[in-house]
Amino acid sequence: MEQTRNSTHHARPSVNKDWKSTREELKRWDYFEQLKNEFARLAHAQQEPREVIRQLYMEYTPRIIETSHSDSNRLIAPYFLDWAPVLTPSQAAVWASIRAYRVPLYPQFPVLDDFVAFANPAFRIGVWIDDPVRDDRQVYQRHIERDTVLSKHGWRMFHIAETETRPGLDTQDYMAIDGLTKEEQASRTTPE
Repeated sequence: MEQTRNSTHHARPSVNKDWKSTREELKRWDYFEQLKNEFARLAHAQQEPREVIRQLYMEYTPRIIETSHSDSNRLIAPYFLDWAPVLTPSQAAVWASIRAYRVPLYPQFPVLDDFVAFANPAFRIGVWIDDPVRDDRQVYQRHIERDTVLSKHGWRMFHIAETETRPGLDTQDYMAIDGLTKEEQASRTTPE
């Protein structure tokens, strides 16, 4: 079947002789377009569109797994959403490298009750971007607990320190990127 691409990388089915399958494909395409529009609306309203992301991945995960099992280096096009409003600056830097090297990972992947920065559900591999500025012992302990739970479900997690995502920036630079005022920055770097 011949397909055309639109600006969101969703392939809109063309009409063929089998009207029933074409109708089903059009319904599916329309459904993804509705989800994409809902995501854009939520992002524009500055609400967290996590449930839309979760719903899209519920639809795409079987295809992701099937594609990964047929060829471990292949991935489906991860541009079913505009990820820019969702990713932090550090995640965006890592995402650029992931795409440049064609690593088969997907952004903001929902696993259990959390969203992993980058993951591949077929291989149960995930990557966290750790923020050393905000990490204290309690947060570090929560990370260990979270990784332990994911490990029990077969996931292998990797951690990248935020400072490794964009070399040359120091702690103050990262806090400024996060929009912290000078007073907030001082309170976070002052030992208690």
